[in-house]
Amino acid sequence: MNTQGLVGNMLYLADGDYGARNESLPAMSLSLWLQYMLDNYATVDELAADLYDSNGDIKYQVRTKEVIPGVPSLQHLSIGDATGDNIILEWINGTLVSHHSKDYTTSAIGNTAGMIRAVSVPNEPSGIDTPNISPTLWRTYSDTLDKTYFWESATDAFFFWINLEDFNLSNNGTIMKLPLMNVDWQDRVGNMGANFENSTSFTFLECDN
Repeated sequence: MNTQGLVGNMLYLADGDYGARNESLPAMSLSLWLQYMLDNYATVDELAADLYDSNGDIKYQVRTKEVIPGVPSLQHLSIGDATGDNIILEWINGTLVSHHSKDYTTSAIGNTAGMIRAVSVPNEPSGIDTPNISPTLWRTYSDTLDKTYFWESATDAFFFWINLEDFNLSNNGTIMKLPLMNVDWQDRVGNMGANFENSTSFTFLECDN
């Protein structure tokens, strides 16, 4: 989520296909795709209007790289904003396809949490041939009006939230993180705004041509 309430999620897409490399277009690593949206747009309308050039052609090409050998890294984006507007972006047969309509709006946090919990995948071993149905490890919910981000574990008792207004997210802000490993679950319940620690930026995954 960014400071304007634009929020995005990356989801596995088994049918994703970024196509052959088009050298006439700038390449964008899949790991940067969502970050690019959050850094450059405040609303879904603004984002949708800037996807293509005046000729209707895409401005860049997303490229990917295997993280797990033999398992292609295929993702699509779900992006919403503070007005309740949403857009889905996915690469199919080498073409960027967008699904954007005012008919699709977001639900209240309680309803959203209930639906996501209901469709979570049980914590069972998954096969390399079905990465799209891997076990759910955590769930997140975003309140785009109050700029509050909720996180809960699917395997532990962790349930907490942060409010973006508690952080300095300007260019002069400090990079911070909230450790989740080797901590007591009782220390990860409630508002975690005061529990973040100074950190360094992570490295975005490079992409293959």
